[in-house]
Amino acid sequence: MQTQTTSEEPEPFIATGETAGSTPRIHLMRYRMSDPHINPPVWVRANSERDGGMITTAAIMRLTASKNRTSPIRRGVWILENLVGKHLEPPPNMRTLDAAKNSLPLIENPTVSQLLKQHVSKQECVACHKSIDPLGLGLENYSPTGDWRVEYPNQLPIESTGTMPNGKQFSSPKEMKRILLEIYREEITETTIRRLLAYALGRPLQPYDRPTLDHIHKSVRENQYRIQTAIEEIVRSMQFRQRQDH
Repeated sequence: MQTQTTSEEPEPFIATGETAGSTPRIHLMRYRMSDPHINPPVWVRANSERDGGMITTAAIMRLTASKNRTSPIRRGVWILENLVGKHLEPPPNMRTLDAAKNSLPLIENPTVSQLLKQHVSKQECVACHKSIDPLGLGLENYSPTGDWRVEYPNQLPIESTGTMPNGKQFSSPKEMKRILLEIYREEITETTIRRLLAYALGRPLQPYDRPTLDHIHKSVRENQYRIQTAIEEIVRSMQFRQRQDH
């Protein structure tokens, strides 16, 4: 934790996938861990499409995959719920991917993108999946266990491409994560601060915590989104200084 909270480099609180190194912030996209045999491990700069940040760690890729295959929908929902802070409810009578595959006319070995389009062909599904599907498709280069891959088991090439809700297109995980940050920077910051504060207080947040959240968010924004700023403001907050431990 010390490595992540003592540096004064102007790195953002939420980064964009270009680095993976020893700086003091929560880096969702730019940083990866060094050799796990180094004790203590440090953050190192990642300069490839493969590495960088929490989203594409093996743990998250495994958590958001099905048993034997990736799940773009599950991965997209995880990002929106756990990083952006949205709560999504599946519509009733949603068809399975296998059912969608069987209903595709005369298409042999349909792509994941084609399956998703058929899967969400109902009008009531489009609004949510416009945000969900691009995030999951942008991570298709990562196998169910997080390994990098360029083709599926059936040897079809993987295309980590899509169009984000703001209309911007991407052709790699790195580009997808950068656009994700452009769209949801403040939402991701808010969600991260909420979780840090709840953890520090040892309780769920309540409506009366709103002024403190707003103050911390404002300070973080004014200090280039440093995680150190968030931690310092939480420690200084009245809620933390007057917490009642049982």
